[in-house]
Amino acid sequence: MNKGHLSELEQLQFFEDILQKFKDPSIKKGEFRRYYRIADTVAGLVFAGKSLLELNALKVFKKAIDRRRTSNA
Repeated sequence: MNKGHLSELEQLQFFEDILQKFKDPSIKKGEFRRYYRIADTVAGLVFAGKSLLELNALKVFKKAIDRRRTSNA
């Protein structure tokens, strides 16, 4: 790839390649959809498998525990 702009055909091929890389694991692990409200917009994310969801939940849980520890200190 060059460092300039991609042609429309190159952009389409890139998108199709990335989409296929998502579809393969999503067939094996399942798709999980989450919707988030950001300001006045709803953004939907689709995850292939639960790994990223669980990772995100662990980070949120850890932050909550850390906040509680600092507020009780």
